[in-house]
Amino acid sequence: MGGGKSIKGKFTQLKDIAVELKDEGLTVTISYQGALVLTVDSEANPKFSRLVTRTNAIEINNLRKLIGLGV
Repeated sequence: MGGGKSIKGKFTQLKDIAVELKDEGLTVTISYQGALVLTVDSEANPKFSRLVTRTNAIEINNLRKLIGLGV
């Protein structure tokens, strides 16, 4: 997901991956510096992050750490 893509482009790519994971019933969690940062799919329970990502398949667990990742 790195490279020169814009944040919008990165989230579009992540949303596509999240839909595929949800269809398969799989969940991916991403941690950074020992903190859960992102939950992608079947176990995602977004509240605020749904407004940002426009999907219920991506839950931002720790926005500060996510920003630290450069996403």
